[in-house]
Amino acid sequence: MFSGNITDNLLKNKKIMQKNILSILMIVAVSLFVMSCDDGRLDNIPPPRMLIPQSGVVEQTIFRTGEPFVFRLGVHQTGYHGVTATARVHILSEAELNVYNAENGTNFRRLPDHTFQVPAGELLMNFPADIRTKFVNITIDYNAVEALPGFDEQNTEQYVIPVRLVHSSIEMNENHSMSFIKPLIREPLLFFRGASSSILIEPTSLETSYRQSITLDANFPNTWNISIDLAVDPALVAVYNAQHGTNHQLLPADSYTISPNPAVILSGRNTVLSTVIIDPEKVDFDDFVLPIVISNTSRFSADDTRNVHFLTVLKPAPIIDRSNWTIHDFSSEATNEGPYNRVWAILNDDPLQFWHSRWGFAGDGIPPHHVTMDMQQENRITHVELQRRNNNTVTRTGRFYISSDGDNFTQIGTFELPGVVQNSLQIFRVTPTYGRFLKVIVDSGAHAQLAIIRARGVAPD
Repeated sequence: MFSGNITDNLLKNKKIMQKNILSILMIVAVSLFVMSCDDGRLDNIPPPRMLIPQSGVVEQTIFRTGEPFVFRLGVHQTGYHGVTATARVHILSEAELNVYNAENGTNFRRLPDHTFQVPAGELLMNFPADIRTKFVNITIDYNAVEALPGFDEQNTEQYVIPVRLVHSSIEMNENHSMSFIKPLIREPLLFFRGASSSILIEPTSLETSYRQSITLDANFPNTWNISIDLAVDPALVAVYNAQHGTNHQLLPADSYTISPNPAVILSGRNTVLSTVIIDPEKVDFDDFVLPIVISNTSRFSADDTRNVHFLTVLKPAPIIDRSNWTIHDFSSEATNEGPYNRVWAILNDDPLQFWHSRWGFAGDGIPPHHVTMDMQQENRITHVELQRRNNNTVTRTGRFYISSDGDNFTQIGTFELPGVVQNSLQIFRVTPTYGRFLKVIVDSGAHAQLAIIRARGVAPD
């Protein structure tokens, strides 16, 4: 019994010793591998060098914020390991810059001394081994710069602050040893990021509110809390309609709120969102526009070219049931287009079936082409929807008419379909009018090719 225990213990101790020996051998092997790698892995690393990362022409935009502007010119030490080093930069004199221009075919003009300041103590830099980058802080007086003869927004006279790295205790990168700081003076401005946005209110939707966020931006480094007041300018409705060929109405004042208003761009940020919240129950079936303007700011000015945002709000009436509609008359149909491509195809919702006017050997149909639908009752039509034949752009423009008796028609609108291939329904607003017979006339193209025609409006109670 004891003999067996002793034998088991010896076997266990032997196995433990074997494991320990194996572990030691692995550690030694890994150490030797790492040492062998360390021996050669730095062989191809270049020596540390001193350079100016912002070398060449540096166009620096400076905003007229009323605050001093400081340009930070970096001097950087490269290399795998940092080393203790020294470096010195020099602001070229006008005579030295003229020599550079003659040698390099450039036409730089030195900014006069009174337009900028450089702390003398920053021109000579000491680099501890753990510091890779040091900076020279150049304070630029942009008011003095703008007063220089010939200075304009683009600085076409090429006024610069010429800086050269002239000394380093380690090797210098000559390709990155000079910087020409070229100031461009700009006005700090506030503006809408986008000129327009749109909301579609579907009458069958269960949404209790619709929201559209609008972004306001600042184009400068912002260190203030800037308040921006927003307002609605009704006079711009006519401007929008004239620009877009529309007849939108002003969105009713009791149907929306703008929040927050004023909007505040916080210090350290350059943007803020304001949201238009719309109550769909207070919007009638029509097309509306809400011209939102920047009316006031707590600091700086609004950009005159980006101080208006047009929010369009479209609320088309419900789609009128076409289940009992019939074709009243039409100009022609192409019987050679297949059994499912007849004029009646416009009354179903299958885009693969379509009305095609007569063409080819069946006889050339001459535009304008037309089709008239009997809705079987008087409806107040507010919008007409069209979908073209798939993968075809022949049908482009036309007109909408309505009639109560099928003989005397009144034009209620026009349409223009996109000039690119698209397979979606296009919605067109018309003058809201009562009638029973809806006529669509196609003016452009040799043929009419329409897959779907439907109307939106209000049926009688």
